[in-house]
Amino acid sequence: MARITRGADWCREWGVTATHYEQLAEAAVDAGQRQTAAGAWQRAALAWHWGKFVFVDDRRRSAPRTSGPIACFLRAPPDLTPPAELVRIPYGDTALAAYLRVPPAAGFGDPPVVIMVPGLDSTKEELQATAEYFLARGLATLAVDGPGQGEAEYELPIEPAYEKVATAAVDYLQDRSGLQRTGSACSA
Repeated sequence: MARITRGADWCREWGVTATHYEQLAEAAVDAGQRQTAAGAWQRAALAWHWGKFVFVDDRRRSAPRTSGPIACFLRAPPDLTPPAELVRIPYGDTALAAYLRVPPAAGFGDPPVVIMVPGLDSTKEELQATAEYFLARGLATLAVDGPGQGEAEYELPIEPAYEKVATAAVDYLQDRSGLQRTGSACSA
């Protein structure tokens, strides 16, 4: 934060931080340190996101950086514990990107699922730190980028009737095996 002395520095300096974490991740990959690499890829993704999200009124500055968080985070999922599976949730004529993480079975049957939705300026990648709390307690997580968020930021307008997104997520989960189908839904 000390490197940011004016608003014009924000995007560039978060990019410097993101690049630093990308380099750490690559070094960890080269050293065979997969878990360290996964953590660095996650931090790089967050830095790219934080660098662009304040420029919502300047698409010229923010749009090119939308791919940074996604590209970095996509390097981490196989090495997360449990792994994150990038899934596509049917939504109207398109699909919403989401990360599904299912904890290993602990002899209790299929786990219930917490559907996690980001705030207006957040993304599914940002939700992974919170997902860890649920996963540690045996709950699966489905972190969704809704319309106007994350991967759908420039493709779909923000959806004020968010129950449409929640319904699509629940419908998607109904077709997945290994997940609890009864009980109440929980969202964050």
